[in-house]
Amino acid sequence: TVWGAEVDLELSDYSGSFVNTTGATSQGTIDGNWQGSIRGVLGLAGSFASKPALYYATGGWAVGEFDFLGGPSVPVPPGGGYSDTLNGWTAGFGVGVRVAANTTMRVEYRYTDFGEASGTIAPTFPAVTMPVDVTQHAVRVGIRMEF
Repeated sequence: TVWGAEVDLELSDYSGSFVNTTGATSQGTIDGNWQGSIRGVLGLAGSFASKPALYYATGGWAVGEFDFLGGPSVPVPPGGGYSDTLNGWTAGFGVGVRVAANTTMRVEYRYTDFGEASGTIAPTFPAVTMPVDVTQHAVRVGIRMEF
């Protein structure tokens, strides 16, 4: 059994979109600026293709900053928005395989639920509040070199 902790910070430039069909139809985009997490890691040592491997699960706290832009689908394109820093949780699993004496490759899947953001879509629609649930599915591939 192997256990530990991991901290990560990602500067990013990714985006997504959404459509809200309740009430008046609206649409928008979400841009991620950065995100990070503090997680516990619990794993079992084993092997993969006769190489030493670590099969693990991970989970903990996540934080990220996002920009939201939205408005009615028709006739006006999205034109107002807000930014928010959200706190939530993340959990996943992965495998790390030692490929050389000082090099490990890993593949990890993580789900993150940042919670709900809510703000007005000023200046275009200052009286309209736009709530958005922010979740993320991610597959990460990494290489760790020990010196």
